[in-house]
Amino acid sequence: MPELSEKQRDKLEKGDFAYVDKAGEGHLPLNDESHVRNALARAAEEHPGLRIPLICIPATIDNNLPGTHFSIGADTALNSVVEAIDKIKYAAVTTHRAFVIEVMGRNCGYLALMSALAGGAEQAYLPEEGIALADLVEDVAMLAHGFRQGKKLGILILNEQASRNYGTDFLQRVLEEEGGELFEARSAVLGQLQRGGAPSAFDRSLGARLGASAASAAIAQLREGQAQAQTIGIGARGVQLMPLEEACAEIDPATGRPTEQWWLSLRELARTLAKPESGWQPRRAAASRGTRPAV
Repeated sequence: MPELSEKQRDKLEKGDFAYVDKAGEGHLPLNDESHVRNALARAAEEHPGLRIPLICIPATIDNNLPGTHFSIGADTALNSVVEAIDKIKYAAVTTHRAFVIEVMGRNCGYLALMSALAGGAEQAYLPEEGIALADLVEDVAMLAHGFRQGKKLGILILNEQASRNYGTDFLQRVLEEEGGELFEARSAVLGQLQRGGAPSAFDRSLGARLGASAASAAIAQLREGQAQAQTIGIGARGVQLMPLEEACAEIDPATGRPTEQWWLSLRELARTLAKPESGWQPRRAAASRGTRPAV
């Protein structure tokens, strides 16, 4: 299991730790529950009562668990985010406004990127990349260019932990100042809205599929007299099982997300679709203020 360095521990809040091993050592971060499950699996070596099959089913809206492309709940949350984006677009399409929409995901940008791609946003700010001031300058220039060409709405999707300093309020103020007479700026924090609602058809079928496969794997272990700790998930070739220790090794202990995430391959596609016109190149200069085009 990866151990946190002293520097990494200092970045986390006290409530993020739990002493789950002997003598209070280990400092296992609770923001990644797989570490706690791994500790339980290791404790089975000393406590016979814990020597039972352990099959971990991925379930989180953040979609930040190892050994699977999709976790139960992520698709439902994504649908909720896209539905909210659509409502904002329909309500503000004639108002010449730029919206900063904050979504969940903790230290994983899955919801931000996928909702930006599905919702037609101009930009998605991810914790995997962070936010640089030069990037904000380019994004404002791109928005201003689009509004000068007749655009009536701009959408920026912000992951809740994309940056320590450049948060939702900050981005809104920047857009409000730089937009001048071209566009107004508004913000929306979706919050717990992303956790509610009826499960999507994909999540329902995924839950049934993984649950049945996990039960079959546990039964097979019991019949063979084994007590392994494994994770189950959906990969490129369907349902797959992986040793829990191996899965935990794929997690970056500093961020609590897998070191490799398949959906990041869609980042360049999102950038391409967000361009106001083919071949447009941003200039690293603040957008000049202009007159709002007529409706």
